[in-house]
Amino acid sequence: MENPNIQAALENNRDKFLKIVPIEELFTRLELEKILSQKQVKAIRALDDTEDMNGKLLKILKDQRTEEDFVLFCGLLKNNNVNAVKAFGAKLEAEAGGKLNNPVPKKTEISLHHLNEFNLILKYNATELSANVKDYFFLVANKIGKDWSKLGKILNQSIDTDTIKEEQTSGFDRAYAVLNKWYNMVGRDIATSKALLEALIEIERTDIADKFVSVKPFLY
Repeated sequence: MENPNIQAALENNRDKFLKIVPIEELFTRLELEKILSQKQVKAIRALDDTEDMNGKLLKILKDQRTEEDFVLFCGLLKNNNVNAVKAFGAKLEAEAGGKLNNPVPKKTEISLHHLNEFNLILKYNATELSANVKDYFFLVANKIGKDWSKLGKILNQSIDTDTIKEEQTSGFDRAYAVLNKWYNMVGRDIATSKALLEALIEIERTDIADKFVSVKPFLY
């Protein structure tokens, strides 16, 4: 990355970066957004210490990634549930923000807009969602298409999407298998309608997420 302001922001906050970035929570999103490659994720996961992991991520951000990647990374931190992580993302962005050589890219702008928009929807309209996440399985499986494997990785990284791909022939069946596998692995207390909605937002399938409130609960 050639931007000296971003370089300075990362270097000046190095110690805090090593301690506060929740890298293990971010691996899937970092890979999906191509901030890290699959090979880089595997190499970083092999490290034993969290600070070592974050040190490797910091070096990649400084040496190999673009301004767009930096802005998107800050956005991921700002959308974290932990206030200290949110604040750190805002701090990094503030120290480099407004000084970027290029404006915030449209892709990043739209992605963060959707996350913020739907976080508000979750806060105020959660009561409109069905209490049983299985009410949404048909909708998601019917609409998700080729993104079924991305959804599986977001829901639970332990889901073996390769095996599901071999066992099921259609996109619908693969998606349904992913959803059932997730539900059976984590249980109904974690496999909630809100969790599924947030996962769809993570992979930018708001076209499915915005249909959730129109699904009528099924009486089991």
